[in-house]
Amino acid sequence: MDKETKKTLSEGESLKILTSAPQWRIAKKKLFQMCHQLDKITSIVDLDKMSDEDLAKEVRQRYNTVTIQLDWLGVIETGKDQFDQYTKSAEESEMEGLIKDYD
Repeated sequence: MDKETKKTLSEGESLKILTSAPQWRIAKKKLFQMCHQLDKITSIVDLDKMSDEDLAKEVRQRYNTVTIQLDWLGVIETGKDQFDQYTKSAEESEMEGLIKDYD
């Protein structure tokens, strides 16, 4: 196995451990709550006093923040899923090799 593959597997395994922990579910829930709050226009302070330009900037900043947070979550969850798929494929290949050796 080459160095890059080992690194990828190590990161994937770390992500799997992280996302399997009960603390991950708590952190993920809190992050979703924050995203939901940012996504609500009613949470903008002094909305009625803002100019249209300032309101547009605020909405764009909130949108970008929520997008970055959700993208980050996606990277973490996808990394774990990719590790699971790779290890499953590796196990299946190993089993096929054992079956061929047995035949």
